[in-house]
Amino acid sequence: MKKHLLVGMTGVFWITMMILLWRAEYRGEASLGSSVSPEVVWEKILTAPDDSTLSIAVKGRKIGYCRWVPNIADPESTGKISSENTPEGMIQKPTGYTLLLEGSYLFEEDGARLRFEANAALRTNYTWRTLDVKASVNPQQWSINADAVRQKVSINFQEGAMRLGHTFNFAQLQNPAGILGALGMPSIPLPMASLSTLTNNPNISLGLDWKAYNDVLKIGPSQLRVYRLRAKLLESYEVSIVTTRVGEILRMELPNGIVLVNDLLMTFTPS
Repeated sequence: MKKHLLVGMTGVFWITMMILLWRAEYRGEASLGSSVSPEVVWEKILTAPDDSTLSIAVKGRKIGYCRWVPNIADPESTGKISSENTPEGMIQKPTGYTLLLEGSYLFEEDGARLRFEANAALRTNYTWRTLDVKASVNPQQWSINADAVRQKVSINFQEGAMRLGHTFNFAQLQNPAGILGALGMPSIPLPMASLSTLTNNPNISLGLDWKAYNDVLKIGPSQLRVYRLRAKLLESYEVSIVTTRVGEILRMELPNGIVLVNDLLMTFTPS
């Protein structure tokens, strides 16, 4: 069970950081329509007026859900900034962005359910400042806290009265086996090896060459104009994100057949 939880936790942490730590470059691809600056699309995602509630499916089987909640950080607002509260002619300049990702995931092999929550704070140039991830599979609880300024990552585990925890600097992430050993865990194959690349410099693309395009999504007899983002993970795996014109996430395709679909689209999906 610990192995499953650690793999799930690390996967969520890894994918979230890969998405957050990007510096986009783009090239045209005629088959997907005209190209768009990835920065424009990400700006819309980070300032979307609505949250995105997504069902998680693996190879067509629904196994969980998650909720993506973007927000603008400014000194006078703790909720979503509304143009209705902004005096005419005045543009509010954000001091940064926050992201919340929460949900649950069912491990079909043993029926265990992983519940997770990730909170991230970004600067206005989209580099991350802090990332906090919590996950639990009853009775186990994990937490990962990363701070880009302090260059530290704290990993904690609790099961009943037993508590384990350790704080690592970013350089130590180059040795995943040492991290697992410090936590009393056996050495198992994990994507943690890539965390050293993710954390050493939050300003680089980290292998993520995001490309964005105008596209059309068919919903029943209708067609909806959307944006599509694409990137390669570790040069072998592809991530695809489809958003509305205002930045709400409609569909996300991840490696290993994992697909996240907005519940609004599920309503229009033929049975």
